[in-house]
Amino acid sequence: MSSLSHYNIDNVMEDKNGLAVRRKKKPDGSEVWINEKNEEVSFEELHKITDDFDDITKCVRETVNDF
Repeated sequence: MSSLSHYNIDNVMEDKNGLAVRRKKKPDGSEVWINEKNEEVSFEELHKITDDFDDITKCVRETVNDF
C-alpha cells in the first residue's frame, strides 16, 4: 500500500486492490470515490483500513498473556 502519511487514519479508505481512496466532487456537485490511479471506485469496493487494526488489536488483547 502507498504512503498515507498525509491522511487522517480514521478516514482512510482503500479499494479491493489496497489502493488509498478519497472523495472527489464532480462539477455537478455530486461526490465519487477515486483511488490513487484516479479511477472511480464503487462504494461496495471500499473498506476502512482501520478495520484491519481493530482485528489486530483484538488478537493482541486475547493472546497477550500467552507470551
